[in-house]
Amino acid sequence: MVKRELSAGEYIVCRVEAENFEDLVTVALDQASKYFFGIWLPHHNLTTEPFSAEKYYRDFEGMACMEIWVKPLILKNKN
Repeated sequence: MVKRELSAGEYIVCRVEAENFEDLVTVALDQASKYFFGIWLPHHNLTTEPFSAEKYYRDFEGMACMEIWVKPLILKNKN
């Protein structure tokens, strides 16, 4: 077992669920990443530090589940 600790700070966590692990790491993760990084973060005037952490859950209520953790940064005005 490997233990990793994230530094203290604010994080945004994007949770991704699918019916099985293969769908989770292919289709669901691709769709979630496109939405999270391409739509949700810019809509909230945010970007992220060049870092992310992924946390996978095993046998979570009969479905595959993971979280993407990012440290947010406010986008500077483009004026």
